[in-house]
Parts: sequence; structure tokens; C-alpha cells
Amino acid sequence: MDYEQAFLFIIEVIGTVAFAISGIRMAAAKNFDWFGAYTVGLVTAIGGGTLRDILLDIPVFWMQTWWYLAVTAMSLIVVIVFRRILVHTRVLFIFDTIGLALFVVIGIQKTLDTDYPLWVAIIMGIITGAIGGVIRDILINSEPLLFKKDLYATACLAGGLVYGALICCHASVPVQGIACAATVIAMRVLAVQYGWSRCWAMSTAPTAPMKTSQQKINVNRTPHVETSQVQSMKLPISRSALQFIKYACVGVINTLVTFGVIILCKSILGLNPWISNALGYICGIVNSFIWNKRWVFKTSGHYAREAIAFLSGALICYGIQLLAVWLLFNEISLKEWEYSLYSFTLSGYGIATICGNIVYTVAYYIYNKLITFRQ
Repeated sequence: MDYEQAFLFIIEVIGTVAFAISGIRMAAAKNFDWFGAYTVGLVTAIGGGTLRDILLDIPVFWMQTWWYLAVTAMSLIVVIVFRRILVHTRVLFIFDTIGLALFVVIGIQKTLDTDYPLWVAIIMGIITGAIGGVIRDILINSEPLLFKKDLYATACLAGGLVYGALICCHASVPVQGIACAATVIAMRVLAVQYGWSRCWAMSTAPTAPMKTSQQKINVNRTPHVETSQVQSMKLPISRSALQFIKYACVGVINTLVTFGVIILCKSILGLNPWISNALGYICGIVNSFIWNKRWVFKTSGHYAREAIAFLSGALICYGIQLLAVWLLFNEISLKEWEYSLYSFTLSGYGIATICGNIVYTVAYYIYNKLITFRQ
């Protein structure tokens, strides 16, 4: 499996988890039972891709393997365990936006792989990203975001156009995917930040018709009820829990920045692989430091002192990660373990590496909270 296939597989897994969590949590907010919430989460994750595959006349993707069902089940467990965190609207927005962005990438690339033209691929990218959310909103009896606000479909279109522009520039698949996903995420965030929720041609609301006295009485008897999404903004959330969610999001952004710079330097600029990797990790550590200082922990300490502590913590936690990988691979005997999915094979060393990354993430968060950005 080459690195382009591995890249697409990873973002498909992340996108499935993100969309499944958004669907499950929004169903739970409507008082669905566990099975109902699981169904909504599954439909959210596979709805757009199913319609895409039907239109392209190819085998429906989730019927080829069981792991989409398993990933949705794991997402249900995550929602149950972290329900106090995931009730917050901003957290749901993060998961919905990540799922939308990554599924647009998957939809475009899978369409191009079937030799359809670029304009069809962009449409299929929009369908893959947006239709699952539309079905979710219909099932929970909410007005679909696609037709309401946040530049939902417009963000998908912009991401698709960026993807197409990079194809014309002969960029690699990971560069195309990262740029497309970043465009979708940026447009959705900016739409919320600056209130780009209305069509510019309808910026002036029409005058509402006069209500009869009977209509006024009925309105008074049945007051307007806010949706669960708006209500959830008023619910309390643990500061540390929200901080860790932000920290995890920074980790995702940092991974995209690191690998994006590496691919840019190696594939487009033609630099030496060692130099490309060094520049990628330098950009990654600088990006991570700025995001953590300004957004996650929000400290006003001295930049130089915190930067030194941040870099020292990265080295310490990296050593802990290597130790964890060594223990899992050698002492727990994962050498002979192997799992295959399609053409992707996950070895025992791969499992140890994933566990080591989890250990690194948790250890580095604790280190930064208690030492680097201590308040």
C-alpha cells in the first residue's frame, strides 16, 4: 500500500468517526435510544458515500467490509463515555466540520479513480460530504444545515475547486487532499466567526405578514422552542475537558501541517528527504506551540521560557513514546501479530506505534498543562 492510499484510508477512518459522533450526539439530544442513535450515526457516516456509489454505478463501499459498522459502534461508546463533553455545540461543530471536509476529499478522489471528469468529481465530493448530514437532520426532525447556514455546501464547492486547481498544477494526492480539507474547514469556521449565514441576495429580511388576533393567541399559547443545538450552548462543560478537545484538534492540525510541508518540500520542490522531514517537523513544532499558547492554554508567559519548556517536553515525551513502543513490541510480543484490510496490512509494530502515539499525546498534554503553560 503506497503512501497515497494510506493517506486516503486514514482520512476516511477519521471522517467516519467524526460524522458518526456528530450524528449519534445529535440523536441523543433528541432523546433517541442507543439503537436509534447508532442508526443515525451510521447513516450520517455512510449516507453521502452510498448515494455517490449508486450514482457512479460501483459497489457500495460499506457493503464490502464490516469496519464501518464497527467504527460507528466505537463512536457510540465514545459518545456515551464523553457525553458531558460532546453535548457542547462547539465540540459538535468541530466533529461535523472535520467529517465534512474529509468526506469531500474522499468523494472527489474515489470519483476520479473511476475515470469520471473533474466536474463530476466535485459534485460527488459535495454529495459525499453533505448528504449524510442532510439525512441525519431529517431523521432527527431538524432543518438541514445544507439549506440553512454556515456555508455548508458552498464550503464543499470551494474545497473541490481548490482540489481541481492543484490537480492542474500536478500536485500529489496528499497535497490536494490537505488543501481541500483545509479550505472547507476554514470556510466553515469563518462563516461562523463572521456570521456568513445568509445569502447575500437576501440580506434584507422580507417584512412578515400581519397576524390575525387568533394567530397571535396561538403563538402565545405555543412559544417558540429553540433547537437542541442552540440550547446546548448554554449547558456547562468542564474547562479541562474542553481544553483537551482543543489540544487534540491542534494535534490533527499539526499533523496536517507537518506532512503537508514534508510533501511540499519533497514532491514539489524536490528537496532532500532528510531536509524535507526536518523542515516539516520544525514547522509542526512551531505551529503546535503557537496554537497551544494562544488558543488551548491561553497563557501570557514569556515566549522564550515557554518555548524551551515546550521543546524539552516534546523530547521527553518522545522518549516515553519510544519506550512504550519498545515494551509493547518486544515484551508483550506483538511481533507476530498482523491484520489485513483490503490491501492495507497492519503489523504488530504498527499497533505498538499507534499505542505509543496515544501515550505521547496524553503525556505531552499533562506536561504542558502542569509545566509549560502552568497558570
